[in-house]
Amino acid sequence: MSSLKAQVIGVLYRRIIIYWNSKLSLIAIFLFSILFASSACIIPSIVSSANILDEERNLQISNFEPNDLTFARISNKNCSLCDTIQMNLSNKFSFLIKEQFNTTLKFLDFESFEKFEIYLQSIVKNPQKYLNIPAAFQIVNDSKIYPLNGRPNGNFELKMVLNRTIGLETEEFFNRALLEMVFDEYENKGNITAKFYYTGFREYLESNNPRARYEYWIMLTTPIAVIIFSVYLLNHTIQDIKTNAHSYMISCGLSKLTYWIGNFLIDSILLLIFSISIYILYISFGVTSFRTYYIQTFFLNILCNLSTIFYTYVWAFILNKPYGSNIFAIVNILMALICFFVRTYLKEDIILLYHVIASTICPFINWIETMCGFVLAIIEYQDSPPNHEIFKGREILFLTFIISFTLYPSIIYFIEKIWKRINNVSKDFYLSHMNDFQTIKESMLITEEVLEMEKDVLLNEDNYSIRILDVCKIFKDNEKKPIYAVNQVSLGIKNNSVFGFLGANGAGKTTLIKMIL
Repeated sequence: MSSLKAQVIGVLYRRIIIYWNSKLSLIAIFLFSILFASSACIIPSIVSSANILDEERNLQISNFEPNDLTFARISNKNCSLCDTIQMNLSNKFSFLIKEQFNTTLKFLDFESFEKFEIYLQSIVKNPQKYLNIPAAFQIVNDSKIYPLNGRPNGNFELKMVLNRTIGLETEEFFNRALLEMVFDEYENKGNITAKFYYTGFREYLESNNPRARYEYWIMLTTPIAVIIFSVYLLNHTIQDIKTNAHSYMISCGLSKLTYWIGNFLIDSILLLIFSISIYILYISFGVTSFRTYYIQTFFLNILCNLSTIFYTYVWAFILNKPYGSNIFAIVNILMALICFFVRTYLKEDIILLYHVIASTICPFINWIETMCGFVLAIIEYQDSPPNHEIFKGREILFLTFIISFTLYPSIIYFIEKIWKRINNVSKDFYLSHMNDFQTIKESMLITEEVLEMEKDVLLNEDNYSIRILDVCKIFKDNEKKPIYAVNQVSLGIKNNSVFGFLGANGAGKTTLIKMIL
């Protein structure tokens, strides 16, 4: 047990030192990844500022489809003046629509929003019926307007359900109709002060805040940011595989399980810090899905990111080249982009199956579909309560986490098995040349001091912190004949000591160092 503990500590320490020695690169790629993840929040804020000014100058309703254009009205029996105000507002809607499109606006009346929702469901289920209802509205809470010192005063309180595809434009249309109704009724052509407050349906997001239109994009920018950050983790694992450091550590007695667990623990800490940073960032920017479902998004964000670690390790075996991490980034970003855009064209009944298959191939895609439930709940249901059953009927999504945490460790296990088989073949190859190694070694001039040192390493295990025994290396020349570069070298390193090599050019110092480091 103490040996296993020492191995784990050694692997952790080694990984920490590797990351510490490249800390500037780590900080740079961390900040770049965070910046990329935040682009879904920063860019819309900049763009929306220009859009808002443009919309204030031009209150257009050009995106309304005039064919069978219909508004739904929800009656309010508990308000004495609401029906009158609703009728006046309806007349103003009709006038504006007639002026804009030269078409007659239709109205459907319902007793409650619940009955309106039932009606919508019945329409959607029948593809033969055409649905063109941009909004449903209700006047509530004794809304009224009255003259005060020759100026209109009062308030309207409306409940609205808006078609989210043209939601902001519909709100502006309502604002315009309300203001013109005030002007018409009181013939006040001077300046007035009007403020619009949105509550209820917009409890978690101000209605004039355009972020809701862009919140969908965090499902794409976040997994890409995680891919970019994972390139750093992958690069160091590739270095282990490419330089054979991993193989030599295993051959020197390090447990394979210990090696991967140690790396996983350190990389998990880095990804945990990265995930929490993204979470804090989105909360700070006011990303509504994260603020509303702050508990679920906190843990699922972390789980989605941690589930990619073993998948990343598998790539270290596939692309153990200097440019391997770049190929990893390109391929996985392309897969995330394809998944993100393809899912919008799929039927609802196959999206979940598509997600499970895609996430099995690329666990970074886990983030897209898992967080999709929260994002769409906010976009489609601005008043969604925090206990909204996001995963009802979508429980299969959690299968992807089980797959990610079992499939890819299993793949690593089988790769290690294959490597062990290859090493056994190499060992057999070495044994077949053992007599040649011994013959060459005996013919070499070796000092007595070196022989005594080698003998001490072989016989006195307790005197050394690290022992490396019988290191051999065979090269082949152009004629495929063996060249015995390193001949049965055994060496040991004592605690608190420094070990080095001295020798002539071509003696094999560099080859030996590469083999043992």
